[in-house]
Amino acid sequence: MLMLAGLILSGCSLRITYNYLDWILPWYVDDYVNLNDNQEDFFDRATVELLDWHRYAELPRYTDFITSIKDAQNSPMSREDVEAFIDEISWLWKSLLKKAAPHLAQLARQLTDEQVEQINRALQDKNEELQKKYGSRSVKEQRQQRKEKTAELLDDWLGAVNDAQLQLIDQWS
Repeated sequence: MLMLAGLILSGCSLRITYNYLDWILPWYVDDYVNLNDNQEDFFDRATVELLDWHRYAELPRYTDFITSIKDAQNSPMSREDVEAFIDEISWLWKSLLKKAAPHLAQLARQLTDEQVEQINRALQDKNEELQKKYGSRSVKEQRQQRKEKTAELLDDWLGAVNDAQLQLIDQWS
């Protein structure tokens, strides 16, 4: 559910986006399936519950995590440092999924066969769109794009990326 929040972590837009996720997420879901009134009510309640939990239980962890990354960039980071940060991101993501999974499962049980087909068609369309956009790129081009995007995001979140960090990004990509 909150995957969108994880994908748009940058500057001021993060705060604006995060604070309006209860409005944004229904629009996002609507791209995949048309929910009936009861399903929409359930989705709205589940979203509010999940966002409340995330805001009060998880955001302090995100703050600590981002602070530790900012502090770490003041000195050269080792591969182990980067891996520890990646592990922390994975843990935060898994925590979110664990909390959202029961809601998603309950909503999935309410879907009709027609709604499941809507989701399948929408996912197929999105996959075809991504294939057209990225599928023709070579592995080398994909790695270069991933490297550039990662450096750009880190620059947005943490400030200027230094040469040692760029080298780590290059190794990762």
